[in-house]
Amino acid sequence: MLCVQPVIGLVLAGYGAWKFSGDSISALLEPASYFVIGTVVLFVWYIAWQKERSKEEEFKSSIKPEDFVK
Repeated sequence: MLCVQPVIGLVLAGYGAWKFSGDSISALLEPASYFVIGTVVLFVWYIAWQKERSKEEEFKSSIKPEDFVK
């Protein structure tokens, strides 16, 4: 899921930015909603990715060379 989520977020945000062309407020609400949803998806992905990275770093730092010596 961490590989697919940024792609989905970029597609939604890109589609929203690409569709910004209209004079009335109703014509701007649809692309703005896609842009906001895409940005939120990217933000949630970034938070989840940072948590995974911190777990990995914590695991790597917990392993000591003494653990492998008999």
